[in-house]
Amino acid sequence: MAELVEKLDETNTQTEAVSQQKTYKSRRYSNEFYTEEDYILNRRVTLLYGITFLFLAFSVVMSEILSIVFDEGLLSPVQVVFHSISFVGYVITFRYIYKKQYYIEEKNVQVFRNQKKIDEAEEKNW
Repeated sequence: MAELVEKLDETNTQTEAVSQQKTYKSRRYSNEFYTEEDYILNRRVTLLYGITFLFLAFSVVMSEILSIVFDEGLLSPVQVVFHSISFVGYVITFRYIYKKQYYIEEKNVQVFRNQKKIDEAEEKNW
């Protein structure tokens, strides 16, 4: 009975070692395409671009609304409504990207992996 328990323990440790190697290998392939520094830089650029454009769009929409309120006659109400709806759509899109950016980056890594496999297959056929 003791021998059977020892064999099971050895099998379990070997299985754990193999699974750890697979996990490490998967992480290594991820890092091959996309490092943590790349993720941080991409996050900063996304936030900088998103917030800058958010303020620009907000100022344009507010300027148009004030132009209508003060009856300056420069814009039609249809334009103001269209730009207001566009601004709301941008806010929703920016919020989605802000919340889901890590998921999006993981999907990009998967695309890179698939493209690498395709390229390697084409090299073999060449």
